[in-house]
Amino acid sequence: MSTRGSDRCRSCAGFSLAEVLLAIFLLGMIAVGISALLGQLVGSNDTDLARLQSRTQAVAVMESLLTQDYSQLGLGTVSDSSPSGMSWTITVSQEAPGLRKLVVVSTAQGESCRLESMTADRLGGLP
Repeated sequence: MSTRGSDRCRSCAGFSLAEVLLAIFLLGMIAVGISALLGQLVGSNDTDLARLQSRTQAVAVMESLLTQDYSQLGLGTVSDSSPSGMSWTITVSQEAPGLRKLVVVSTAQGESCRLESMTADRLGGLP
């Protein structure tokens, strides 16, 4: 009877060493895959943040210039930057007589955004 009891315990003993090692290996591979995926997601969030900062800066610069009369803006290019590392370039050009073009290019962490606007002088004496 004692022989049967030991046979029963041996069959109920659990997993073999090979099964445990295989399970650990598979879980490790899954963990490595998930960590690589999370790393890519975090990296894309940094890129998205830089792109958003660049667009926000370009819009802010453009809006501040749109409140001015284009004819009072000097022709040429002006560049500036902020302490946070963002930079922007403003270009005002005369496309044709009475037609001015304003271009703002903003860059943050390698991501650029370009905005353009054109205006014509008053036509036919309209206010």
